[in-house]
Amino acid sequence: MRKIISFFTALVLLLSCFTIIQPIAVKAEGKSTLPFTIAVENLVANNVVDIKFSSDEKVQLYIHEENTTKKESIYSSVVENSVSIEGILLNQKYSIDVETVSKELYTGYFILYNKAESEVIGLILDINKVERNINFEDDTDYTRRIQDTVTSVVYEREKNDNLNTANKLFEEVIYGKISASNDVDYFKTMFYEKGDVVFLLDNIPDGKDFDLYVYDSNKKQIASSCSTNNFETITIKDVKLNDWYYIKVAGYNKSFDNDNYYRLTVSHIPKKIVNYGHTFETARILTTQNDVEGEILFDGDSNYFKFTPAEDAYYVIYTTGTTDTYGYLYNKDRYLIASNDDKPDDPYGNFEIKEKLKSKEQYFIQVKHYSIGTRRFTLKVEKESNKEETYNNIDNPIVVEMNTEYPGIIPTEDSQNWFSFTPEATGSYSITSKGSADTYGILYDDTKTNIMMENSDGLNTKAFELANTLLEGKTYYIKVTAENFDLQNNQYNLFIEKLNNPDDENFQEQWGLLNYLNGVDINILPAWQYSKGNGFKIGIADTGTDDNHIDLKKNIDLTLAYNFIHNMKDVFPANENLSASSARAGHGTHVAGIIGAEANNGQGIAGIAPESTPIPLKVLGSRIPEYPVYNGAIASFVNSIQYAKDNDIRIMNCSFGGYAPAVSEQEAMLKAEEILFVIAAGNDGNDLSINPEYPACYYHDNSIVVAAVNANGELAIFSNYGGPTDIAAPGEKILSTYPQNNYTYKNGTSMAAPVVSAVAGLVWSDDLGLTPIEIKERLTADSNVTKLDSLKNKVLSDGVVNAFKAIVSNKTETSARSIKGIDRNIFGRDIKAKIKYYKDNTKNHEKTDKIIVKFADGVELVDFINNINQKNIFKKMKQVEHLELINAYVFEFSTVEEADKAVDVFNAYGEVVYAEPNYLRSQN
Repeated sequence: MRKIISFFTALVLLLSCFTIIQPIAVKAEGKSTLPFTIAVENLVANNVVDIKFSSDEKVQLYIHEENTTKKESIYSSVVENSVSIEGILLNQKYSIDVETVSKELYTGYFILYNKAESEVIGLILDINKVERNINFEDDTDYTRRIQDTVTSVVYEREKNDNLNTANKLFEEVIYGKISASNDVDYFKTMFYEKGDVVFLLDNIPDGKDFDLYVYDSNKKQIASSCSTNNFETITIKDVKLNDWYYIKVAGYNKSFDNDNYYRLTVSHIPKKIVNYGHTFETARILTTQNDVEGEILFDGDSNYFKFTPAEDAYYVIYTTGTTDTYGYLYNKDRYLIASNDDKPDDPYGNFEIKEKLKSKEQYFIQVKHYSIGTRRFTLKVEKESNKEETYNNIDNPIVVEMNTEYPGIIPTEDSQNWFSFTPEATGSYSITSKGSADTYGILYDDTKTNIMMENSDGLNTKAFELANTLLEGKTYYIKVTAENFDLQNNQYNLFIEKLNNPDDENFQEQWGLLNYLNGVDINILPAWQYSKGNGFKIGIADTGTDDNHIDLKKNIDLTLAYNFIHNMKDVFPANENLSASSARAGHGTHVAGIIGAEANNGQGIAGIAPESTPIPLKVLGSRIPEYPVYNGAIASFVNSIQYAKDNDIRIMNCSFGGYAPAVSEQEAMLKAEEILFVIAAGNDGNDLSINPEYPACYYHDNSIVVAAVNANGELAIFSNYGGPTDIAAPGEKILSTYPQNNYTYKNGTSMAAPVVSAVAGLVWSDDLGLTPIEIKERLTADSNVTKLDSLKNKVLSDGVVNAFKAIVSNKTETSARSIKGIDRNIFGRDIKAKIKYYKDNTKNHEKTDKIIVKFADGVELVDFINNINQKNIFKKMKQVEHLELINAYVFEFSTVEEADKAVDVFNAYGEVVYAEPNYLRSQN
């Protein structure tokens, strides 16, 4: 058995690999008694280097590949001073054994690596000096014994003695202590960027034996390191993203006393992304004369190419290889004009796009990867010779009129039928195909390049259905191809009809539902063919609602409505002090009308989900004179979330916000995974990534943050944007219901959010099996929104909600916001310090005389409060409520200043998890 009597590890030297390199000795961190050095001497080829071995004395040197013996050495010789060793491969682990003339023995390994595809070479060296009395020819494993001791300050952590109580490890380095032979420490951590991870357990005192284990998200052990060194190390290659990894530190051999400290280091080595060719801006050039090699580097990556045809012609763009590719063709303005998944009879799933292209215009090709293959491919483009004209083309379309069926035939699998239509009046139009052919339809605007919509599945038996607001006098183009070509079933009829507007008196004023100016609206009329809400419950967390309004009373469910401000059923109290947040100020009534005003009743307006069930949940408001109960917005909102969970209210419209985040608010929303929160972005005209507001900026998976646009299709001047903002909706000059059977116009993201809530209700009522995240994906998917240049880089989807696209889409994949890789921990590790910061920087008019307190498990509340009261710190302190959802309590004090003081007092106690102001929220 071999026993190590000294050890060191070194990670050194970053050297340019395109020049002759002067030898640089490897220098170990800490003590080193090695009588030799290794250095990179020269790069021979892309993956081969020469090294220089130098020794202070004469040595016998063996170098052999990992998992082989010294008898199979690639280098075996006596070295007196130095020697150059050729042909060392990059990224290959080599074992090394050195015996000096004085019979000292050294053994270990080294690796030369190219760092993350950069022009850099690095060297990792791990050498151990072993006792002289071992047999050098013995290739058996050996144990290690360390001598040096290191002591460090221990960072005290919560109990973490099993996988279920593992501490979250956010630091790169943490110190711990094993207190007994049966003691173990567990940690868990998560990674958000592709790469490798090294777990290093070191600083183990002399004579102690600690072991290191790593488990996957299913708590299954995947790696261990159990030597007798003063360090243990584990490397995990290509870590899974957004999954927990669990780390276990355990003592061994019952060798414990007061000096059982250790250090745990987590080092993430991200994979470097090669930007060239992976964005529109860095697209590589493709011509008919050259084929281009490509490679998808990681899930979600794309390769981009640009092609400029020499002449007008039909071109075939396709990939070859064993990778399942998907291709997209864009025009010079980066508008998608064609796409394809699999060309016929290709066993590997290569794509093929055939399209007529214009000479001297630049086109872009995007290549994605799906599921199988090496991720490498070859992209080609060819001009089609003697291309047989299909049925017609975009420059020679069949002109069609409304309410007439036009027969079509698809003679071959790549045939294209083109039609054009010029409406005589602005309105919402449906374009459908009927017949035996399985068809795919694409609608272009008058530019002939911008795709307004594409679809292969229509209502009932329609082969496809396209629908949009079309403007009087403009010409639109429809392209029909085969979705699944069948020569025996290749005939169809194209039919266009204008959809009827509802008969509500003021419908023409509702530009967000039908925009006569430019057609930029939410495309609601065709969506109503599928659903109008079907009684789906939508919670309106707001100021309260006039439930007796003539356009609302049929749909509102008063049996579920509740006033959380005053703890009663009345959501429209008559004697509430008039303020902007009072029910009679009309904010909540206006929001309710946008969502669920009755349609086709000959009066007022039409709600977007006119057969849904709006549920007023009053969480904003002012005091009622001489009424004892008045809760601030945070506590009220937390209670309303619990109420929604209990009563199967799956959408909550949140047209309010504030500048201070609240732990209790964030915690309550996280505990409501079954609810979709639709949140107004706010009205300060700010970038939320710089000036956050809450609850918009908690970055929850099950929330949609909504900006506002005006009738011109521009981001409203008042609207917040950026950060977590997912989508936009009409929010300027919005006509809706107002108390006492009135109607009024309002501006704000408060008006935009209920548009999205209503559309979510339509989609969900049409498919009750969807989850909140799937609903979000339906609404915000790139292919399901109406994209606007004014929203690019302002909202994550770059577009306005499109009700029809969302409801007919059967795809839930989206490249819009996925927040799994975003840090949602607003308060960091020191929650109480952050609470104090926000409290001290928030104005008194945004607070109440109440605070929210969460105690640690096992705290005797009565004893704790009695102890506080005995100190006579406060003039008045009264427990007024228990927030069941988050197991926290609301305490009332005599003034806001006293409440502020109480936050600091409570947070000074270890028995308190957190105490924070019961912040007010205001409508947006």
